[in-house]
Amino acid sequence: MITKKHYNAMAKIIREASWLIDVAPHTAKEVGIDPYDLVMNLGYYFEEDNPNFDYEKWCNACTPKQEEVWLIK
Repeated sequence: MITKKHYNAMAKIIREASWLIDVAPHTAKEVGIDPYDLVMNLGYYFEEDNPNFDYEKWCNACTPKQEEVWLIK
């Protein structure tokens, strides 16, 4: 079973990478990757794996905060 530590690490990686992808020479959507689909599909998988998994908390943890967006751009 994946632990809370694993969920938190994955959310941090996604949160930090999602905005970097959109400012690179090729955006995620241009190469066929939708970060929101990735977050949703992983969340669905984690819900099946762990009955205590909080899908809404996961989505919020993966979403960059506005101040993070300004720091990158």
